Amino acid sequence: MRLISRIAAVLIGIAVVAFAIANRAPVEVSLDPFPFAFETPLYVVAVGALVVGLGAGAAAAWFHGRKARSLARARKTRVAVLEHQLARLGERESKQSSAPLPTSADAAASKTSRQHS
Repeated sequence: MRLISRIAAVLIGIAVVAFAIANRAPVEVSLDPFPFAFETPLYVVAVGALVVGLGAGAAAAWFHGRKARSLARARKTRVAVLEHQLARLGERESKQSSAPLPTSADAAASKTSRQHS
């Protein structure tokens, strides 16, 4: 997958460079309501529009995913709390199970002592 991404990036880069070489002619860019105009190569306008569009799309996608990221953070915190509780319970269980269990000889001795009492 990484190889395919790199090949695609190289091909897109070649296409952008070819576009820039073919469209070096200056064009006048004016922001109509403002008395501001400048000349720049056509490829700068086209690539600039692509960059602005990609940035706006990325910002919209990031903004749209905020709820999922928040939910993931909350779940990650909850999992950490539950793992900590599970570890404490495991430690408590291991301490209780480390006490020696009564053997059959102890049980027989206890039974005999109860009968004599």
